[in-house]
Amino acid sequence: MTDHPRETDFRAWVLEHRTRLRTTAFLLCGDWYLADDLVQDALGRLYSRWGRVVAAGDPRAYVRRILCNLHTDYRRRPARREISEADVSTLHSPPQTSMDERDDDLIAAL
Repeated sequence: MTDHPRETDFRAWVLEHRTRLRTTAFLLCGDWYLADDLVQDALGRLYSRWGRVVAAGDPRAYVRRILCNLHTDYRRRPARREISEADVSTLHSPPQTSMDERDDDLIAAL
């Protein structure tokens, strides 16, 4: 079974540029595992548009833009704002001082 010429060209391009793409993704997010995920998603999107992107010129700028957009999307996900805690009671511990003591401390600080 032979590869389609488009797939062969894409594979060759990926082999040549994947290390730089991974480094770029790492510089965006600071996490090698997330960088790998971003590159994989970006290459998937690039492959689906490979013919048009190559016809328009060098795909490097296009795939870098995809990486930036994917990273932005990742940062906007609501799950990124959640704080995981094993014990919920540690989040809402009762105050150690009374309200009057805290008011006095606040007034003194002002």
